[in-house]
Amino acid sequence: PGQGLLLRRRHVLDLARRPELARIPDSPALADARVEAIAAGGPGLVAVGVAGPADAPGPAVVWTSADGASWTKVPDSATFRDARMRSVAAVPGIGLVAAGEDLAGDTGIIWTSRDGLSWRRVLTNPVFGRPGIQVRMYDVTPGPAGAVVVGTVTEGLQYGVGVVWSSPDGVVWSRTPSSPELLDTEMNAATLWSDRVVAVGDRGAPDAYQATAWVGSEVRAR
Repeated sequence: PGQGLLLRRRHVLDLARRPELARIPDSPALADARVEAIAAGGPGLVAVGVAGPADAPGPAVVWTSADGASWTKVPDSATFRDARMRSVAAVPGIGLVAAGEDLAGDTGIIWTSRDGLSWRRVLTNPVFGRPGIQVRMYDVTPGPAGAVVVGTVTEGLQYGVGVVWSSPDGVVWSRTPSSPELLDTEMNAATLWSDRVVAVGDRGAPDAYQATAWVGSEVRAR
């Protein structure tokens, strides 16, 4: 509390200086885009999101800041095209890892960066999805040994299936096999806690939501 930044609807709020949430003036670098997540890294801070309106989004966008008050947009490149970024985290041994999906919503996408300025798009992998299904990569976090991404896949069903992707190096990724504990669930966020990944989300959508949590590599519902 009292420390950090909140980015929402293209506005930047400095929580450290004034607890009443003084908004930093709008910047052209943040115009016509939505900020989805922020992490410490690169020159100081890195934020990710997507450009354009809700009915015609894209491409993915990255911003950097050395002080939280002045923001610079990373130049557009093919790395960001036809995609949106939903989450970003600093992962020891890898650097910055961002996750999202293509604009069609059927293939997850992961990016890595050492400095927050130059980004590499991980090669498409069958575990990230395929045309005809719906994929959401909602959050990325450091894991006990590398990076962990959580999200949801919907494949010909009304209800989604929670999914965990992991990588020891940010390059080679695997997907946790489906199990009954992942059926009819959405994993929306995750964090590393006490050397274990803890994920939270819900089940029962869209008619009867029930908050749900999973703990550790066994991914056991609580």
